[in-house]
Amino acid sequence: MAVSNSSWKKGVSANPGGFPREALTVRRRAAELAGEGLEYLARVMRDEDENTKNRIVAVGLILDRALGKPAQSIQIEDSNGESRNPAKMSRAELEVAIIDATKVMKEGRILNAQNNGETYEG
Repeated sequence: MAVSNSSWKKGVSANPGGFPREALTVRRRAAELAGEGLEYLARVMRDEDENTKNRIVAVGLILDRALGKPAQSIQIEDSNGESRNPAKMSRAELEVAIIDATKVMKEGRILNAQNNGETYEG
């Protein structure tokens, strides 16, 4: 028999009110307008008289919805200046990287405060 560490009592809802109805209404309304919004973005994108910046934003929004936002790559620079992928680092290596980053941030705050004639208390 499994032992539960949950603080919830059996048969008692953690969210007795359920999902808020207002949120469902907003989602439904947004879904109803989505097609119209996409058509508007397409018109902006195709309008040669429209500001180029607006056209580029429209293209980006359309692509984000069609293809999803591109995955972001995160790299950590180790103490030797080498770039490392955190997904390939051990827990111990990540902990050291976090400690190092915290020190660098704190040093930056101290220098920034000194340059502004302030005192740093962190």
